[in-house]
Amino acid sequence: MALEDLEDQMEELEETADREGSATGSGKGRAAGKGFFGFIRKIALWAAMFAVAGILAYFLLKPYGGKGTSLDLTTKTHEFGEQNINLQDGKTGLRVNVVVEVNDPRCMGDVTASDSMLMDRVIEILSRKTVGDIDSVVKRNRLKRELMDDFNLEMDLDNGRLIEVYFKEFFYFNMDSGLSN
Repeated sequence: MALEDLEDQMEELEETADREGSATGSGKGRAAGKGFFGFIRKIALWAAMFAVAGILAYFLLKPYGGKGTSLDLTTKTHEFGEQNINLQDGKTGLRVNVVVEVNDPRCMGDVTASDSMLMDRVIEILSRKTVGDIDSVVKRNRLKRELMDDFNLEMDLDNGRLIEVYFKEFFYFNMDSGLSN
């Protein structure tokens, strides 16, 4: 009942607004959407547009796909620290800082405990490389895969595995020829 009464009152107010608009000779009234109810209609229209935009943004900006495709924030990383390594030619040095990522945070204790062993593997693998083996992005990505595969073979992680190797720092340089043994 109260809803019907409210609707009746709104109709009466609209009729009054229409009469006032035509009595003043403006000719605008309800047809042009002016007045209080025109203002309310505009607010409702804007609210509806924002709601639709919000819904679209939610569906368009969320990660695509089904299971396992959303961003996994449970991974952990371990940084080995900066190392200077002599490349195979003996004339070129490589400054590298390797970071590994594991898929299970429970593995971090094993990775940290194996820090020295893994860094030794990095030195062993990189010291066999020449500048030609590491001088492009494609070759460095191949090197990352080689390191990751080697690490996963060396380590027996109970709960997970290494899923990525990153180079936080990676540049090679000519060593000073004046260095003595």
